[in-house]
Amino acid sequence: MERFLGKYHGVGTENMDEYFKARGMVWPLRKMILSMMDPKNAKREFSEMGDGSFTYKDIGSTRTPVNWSFRLGETFTSTSYDGKQHKILFEFDPSGLKLLEKHEIVDEPESQQIYEHYLDNGQLIWNAIIVVL
Repeated sequence: MERFLGKYHGVGTENMDEYFKARGMVWPLRKMILSMMDPKNAKREFSEMGDGSFTYKDIGSTRTPVNWSFRLGETFTSTSYDGKQHKILFEFDPSGLKLLEKHEIVDEPESQQIYEHYLDNGQLIWNAIIVVL
């Protein structure tokens, strides 16, 4: 987890329209959200709390900022980017290079999302994956 600790600033987005479409958003809503998004406003931070837990903050990438405290491998429930309650789990992939952020919407357990966090030349890459059950 140590290599992820720090502050990161957004530089760009890719395939966001496809992501929103996969989430079932209608065209006018997708276009409105995309017009308001400025990746340069995105600020993400991972910090260590000292008791074995970590904090993840995401400010500016969406209208709903997040500030979560978590322990690796332990599920917690919190409000997510879409304003809904999610069960969230942070853990590493088998290679240990990607930090996975797994979401299950509490009222929609068939809708799952996985966000991969990994570093590329010192930049934090955040990749969203929709899982349809």
